[in-house]
Amino acid sequence: MWLVVAASAVGGALADARPTGWRPADIALTAAFAGLVSLAGAYARRWSWLVTAGVAVAAGSGNATVALGIAAVVVGFVAVALNARSLGMGATAAALGVQALLRLPDFVVQGAPSLVAAIAVVPIFASAYRYAPGRARRRVRQYGRYAGALAVALIGLSVAVALLAKSHIEDGIASAQSGFNGLQDGDRDLAASELNKSSSSFGDAADVLGSWWAAPVRAVPVLGHQVVAVKAMAEEGHTLATDAAQAAAVIDYEQLRVKGGAIDLALLRSVQGPITNTAAALDAAGRHLDQLAIDWLLPPIRDRFDELSREINRARPAAAVARDVIAVAPELLGGATPQHYLVLFGTPSESRELGGFIGNYAEVTADQGKLKLTRSGRSLELSDPKGVAGRTLAPGDYLEPFAQYRVTQFFGNVSASPNFPDVASVAEQLYPQAVGQQLDGVFYMDPYALERLLELTGPINLKDSDFKLTAKNAAHVLLVDQYTQVPKKERVDFLDEATRLTFERLTQGDLPKPVQVAKVMNPMVEQGRFFAHSTHPEIETLFQQLSLDGAVRPPSDGDYLSITQTNENPSKIDAYLQRDVTYDATFLPDSGQVDGDLHIRLTNSAPAALLPEDVIGNAQGKPPGTNHLFLTVYSSLRATGATLDGAPTNIGSIKRFGLSAYTVVVDVPPGGTANVEIKLTGTIARSRQYQLTVVRQPTVNSDHIDVTVKPKEGWKIVSFPGFQLAGNTGSASIGEDRREILTAHLDNE
Repeated sequence: MWLVVAASAVGGALADARPTGWRPADIALTAAFAGLVSLAGAYARRWSWLVTAGVAVAAGSGNATVALGIAAVVVGFVAVALNARSLGMGATAAALGVQALLRLPDFVVQGAPSLVAAIAVVPIFASAYRYAPGRARRRVRQYGRYAGALAVALIGLSVAVALLAKSHIEDGIASAQSGFNGLQDGDRDLAASELNKSSSSFGDAADVLGSWWAAPVRAVPVLGHQVVAVKAMAEEGHTLATDAAQAAAVIDYEQLRVKGGAIDLALLRSVQGPITNTAAALDAAGRHLDQLAIDWLLPPIRDRFDELSREINRARPAAAVARDVIAVAPELLGGATPQHYLVLFGTPSESRELGGFIGNYAEVTADQGKLKLTRSGRSLELSDPKGVAGRTLAPGDYLEPFAQYRVTQFFGNVSASPNFPDVASVAEQLYPQAVGQQLDGVFYMDPYALERLLELTGPINLKDSDFKLTAKNAAHVLLVDQYTQVPKKERVDFLDEATRLTFERLTQGDLPKPVQVAKVMNPMVEQGRFFAHSTHPEIETLFQQLSLDGAVRPPSDGDYLSITQTNENPSKIDAYLQRDVTYDATFLPDSGQVDGDLHIRLTNSAPAALLPEDVIGNAQGKPPGTNHLFLTVYSSLRATGATLDGAPTNIGSIKRFGLSAYTVVVDVPPGGTANVEIKLTGTIARSRQYQLTVVRQPTVNSDHIDVTVKPKEGWKIVSFPGFQLAGNTGSASIGEDRREILTAHLDNE
């Protein structure tokens, strides 16, 4: 019997059960548990062996676990069949059963195998106690009292440890939050101070949890897991806060910005290490915390754990971006060789699919961190209307669908495509043919983005007019007022002067801290009013990461909707156009079928008179004030019909960017409306979720877009995150961001 008990204890020690999470304690406890169960089995009745073994077989799934359980059942049945029992036979049956229980796989929730094992051995212990001699029962009761007293002492110690650690961890998290906020705001002193406090608080918590007097708590099942998790949390917080504090201490945000149109590249290079280390520390902390077993954590500890995880996950993206930006910034700013960038200024009052007709341009050179406005002017200066220069483009996807815009002759039309990488590629080919300068990249912005730049540079006074452009009026002045208040002969150079003066400020003056620049310009990126492209792959990868690339990316398995317009007058009348869009989709998860009803209402508020001809006139022979445009719908689905003001209309169809592009020619009368309706149908991936990607064109007057989603019969919408759900219909009104993804989750009724 004693040999079996010893063997069972050794087998228990070798099991990978982790009741405490501290390996030495787990080995000792599982060995003692296995040995005690075997010893109890020697004195227990045969029925209890079968119960324990049966539970092991039922709960087991691996070959070894099931085999051990079956072996225990066989021993029990043999004992019953032969009407035989012995101490050795009982110990063997219990030993086999407990080995199986200690090797149960995880199921349902963490800790479930331990709970099943504890319940399964109760019959053996109860039977052994009942039939044990009186002396043995008295000894068990005595040991039980000792165990109870020890448990009370350990619980008291645990409470003391928890209270001390909890206070330090809460202080550490609060200081970390403040420190991370300081980093994001570019407040070096606050960030360093708060992160040092955080490091100290987390360090104090780790010291408490790692002290000799807290060690006994680690050996207590369940409580041990709390200590392990909290200690890991404290150590990760300490390491992270220390690295972040060191980075904050050496990064001088006051100097790490544009001054006099230049930035110190040596300073940029000096902070690469600290910023990279901080990003690595955040990633490591996030990974380590994700690997911890937290299902057993008690609510107060779980709350602190979740809070720290949230703070780390909140800081990780910004740290990763900072790391990647700082890595390529010297190259971007001409650290090795001068970099030449072309800035295109679009005018959405004369729309093109990217946003607006390119009215003006600027060339900016970056050399050793110094920015210089090399040249600027009207796009007409880069054009070749008669085609005498023989400019050419490399074959590509841009040429065929947009050939009608003759971009080799009319440079202002390069924005005809909604896909900015195509636009940039064409500009990078044509610009050197026009002026002889190769480019390292292309930027695009419209008057709204220019307006935000004035928030950074301050207002500008236009010398050729009485206008003062500010961060509150620039877009409206450039898109509307200049055409109604500035004589035509002065208006020719109006935008040129505005862009030139703004970029002179940018390349000669001081800018706020990088964080403030990002806050000002981020809305323009989100709205699709500011794009960037680089001929250097590593920089282009960064632009993609920052969502600056402006690429059309259709989903591989979802629905897609994007509506663009192109001014065909040509004129600046689009400043008076409003589009109201409704898209009603019905989805069947079984087949992935989508039926969509698209309604586009165009309202033209331009008058038929009293505005200049280049605003309300047209070259199409239409009455003044008529907006003659191409309306294009990009979709994953197939168009089955279209109407214009209720009457069937022709609809052009072509494949672009992996999508179907449907074009309708529309005339919107002055002060009137036009209604376009398109029926769409097709299949997307079969799934219990319907996903719609909506990409808007950045226009003067942002589209009003309303979407409804209904499942077909037999299905219901169970959630529509962030939007309204009424009955079995999900509805959403799209914001102003260029790209938004809607997801409706469905289930069977």
